[in-house]
Amino acid sequence: MQLDFHYYATYCAAFLAGYTHEESLEICYSAQMVDCCSRSFLSRIKGPRAAATTQEKLELVDAKADILSLQEMTRIWASFHFLPRDLYAETGKWTAKSYRNKYRLICGPNGELVSDTVELAKNDGSLQAVGIAMHILADTWAHQFFAGTPSLVINNTNPVFFELIPDPAAETFSPLQEKKDQNPPAKTFSPLQEKKDQNPPAETLSPLREKKDQNPPAETFSPSQEKKDQDKEKAAEHIIFFNEEGTATHIHLPDGRHCTLLPIKFIHNPGQEDDPEHQIYINTFYQVRENSPMNLGHGRAGHLPDYSYARYRYMPAWGNYAEIVKDNPSDYYHAFCQMIYAMKYLRGSCDTFERKKYDTEAVAPWEPGIRQILEKRQTDASADWKAFAQELSGREIEDFDQEAYTREYTFAPEETRDDTFLGKFILAAMEQKSMVTNKIFKSGNMLAGFSIDFRQKGFKGIKDFMKLVEKDDRRKA
Repeated sequence: MQLDFHYYATYCAAFLAGYTHEESLEICYSAQMVDCCSRSFLSRIKGPRAAATTQEKLELVDAKADILSLQEMTRIWASFHFLPRDLYAETGKWTAKSYRNKYRLICGPNGELVSDTVELAKNDGSLQAVGIAMHILADTWAHQFFAGTPSLVINNTNPVFFELIPDPAAETFSPLQEKKDQNPPAKTFSPLQEKKDQNPPAETLSPLREKKDQNPPAETFSPSQEKKDQDKEKAAEHIIFFNEEGTATHIHLPDGRHCTLLPIKFIHNPGQEDDPEHQIYINTFYQVRENSPMNLGHGRAGHLPDYSYARYRYMPAWGNYAEIVKDNPSDYYHAFCQMIYAMKYLRGSCDTFERKKYDTEAVAPWEPGIRQILEKRQTDASADWKAFAQELSGREIEDFDQEAYTREYTFAPEETRDDTFLGKFILAAMEQKSMVTNKIFKSGNMLAGFSIDFRQKGFKGIKDFMKLVEKDDRRKA
């Protein structure tokens, strides 16, 4: 995702969750700051470089493929942008451990780490932690099927990569739901309908599933179906139409949608911009080396996953070339509704946070407009989201300014620096990175490196993280 969703859409979600205008601004600023807080930025403001939440292009270009550099990349990208869905996902019987570890870092929504991230923000209590958590939660929807570690096998694209263009004449393609068709409030927070319905909204809104087993996105990563789901009927397969030359031209999705399939062309030309009208997208340079930084995340697919309008079909190697259909308008809508639900929990409006729950009731009055923004073919939806945000609150929404709080942090005395806006952001970011790294390490996966318990090991490891121990001591004092 980009600034349009992480900043403006996050403001809208925060405001709908009950936060004030001022609080919503702090939350969305923190959410967008995750894409800006690099080691270079932290060095400039004299902050701890271990708190980096992203890497700039020049940093990645200069990055090496040695073990320590790869672990640093994984700590950053898996913690903040490609949160793993299942650290214990099963692979084939004869799968190499090196591949299995990467497979288990594939990003996806509604994993245990999403709950851990929200609970961590709850315990932190700062608005900065809320913003960081919302960035991470939203990215689990946009970046699913990619991993936050360099891997050609996991993250590469292939020639069988098509964009799905909805048929405008088909009624099923209308993103505007009629009021009479909206879900009743009793089912607002649960996308899973009762067994008698056999048609969960998660599948209705998102046609993502592997062809071989038709699992919904939440189950894509695990070949073994849980016992409680075994009695459910499988949804009808999508149907692909081919021309006389054997080329796929159209696809009929299980929810009734009919789309034209247009081949996507990925090229590496940093001086050129994406051209959605001709299905041309700029990606990273092809590197045959498995662990090249060019094979990190969705770099090989360019910014396509970051565009809310995008629907695409491809066959990744990690899924044994089984077909995946990605529906961003649906996924981004799920992300927006889940953010509202999560922030209501963080505000104390509900007692528990549960995965696979979405506050569609709060969104219902605004759903047509939101769907329209998500469906609009544009590479930057900031203007539309900003207009919606100002309509919601009746207040002016300031444009994002990365330097807004740097002076406060830089010139603050050392003993009060952690109490500044960026000081709180840095501590929350370090807590998140520490938590995810620890979870990966405890799963037996060394791709993010060792996880050190300072209370037991003393000053071994990255000393910057001693700040977390000091923060915990202040809480208990």
